[in-house]
Amino acid sequence: LSGVSIEDSDRIRVHSQILSRKKMLREVFGEFYRSCMDLDERYFGKTEGPRVELGAGVSFFKTMYPQVMTTDIKPAPHLDGVVDAQAMPFEAGSVRSVFAINMFHHLPEPEKFFKELLRVLKPGGGCVLIDPYWGPVASWMYKRLFVSEDFNKNDPAWSSGERGAMLGANQALS
Repeated sequence: LSGVSIEDSDRIRVHSQILSRKKMLREVFGEFYRSCMDLDERYFGKTEGPRVELGAGVSFFKTMYPQVMTTDIKPAPHLDGVVDAQAMPFEAGSVRSVFAINMFHHLPEPEKFFKELLRVLKPGGGCVLIDPYWGPVASWMYKRLFVSEDFNKNDPAWSSGERGAMLGANQALS
């Protein structure tokens, strides 16, 4: 990613190339997708409506589960659409499930996201969030590995105030 702006749309292409070379990462994400669908079936199984992945980035969720609508705040050829998680374009009470993998800590105003979930989810539907856990080892690593993403456990606010697809991230938010 050297030389690629975190806000540049070319970031998706570069991330995709990296993911294609990393077998372990593909396996980890495959497990995330299976977990999302297992939880969906277990808890939202009788609910009708679309399944939506937010913040999909280079996701291959749809490859494994074609019924999942993949979206991100930035367009990409492999995604179904552009969706802002804090202002979703879905009708009230229309969505069965929302999946967000490694996305939550990027939200500038998480309260808006939760309000949107309450608005768009059907009764009996729900959301599966998978985000980094900041235990002792991760706390040390995140500060060093993710230069573009802050790690501030002492930040008193949920909201970063930053705007952009990747700006204002706080790994400790999750």
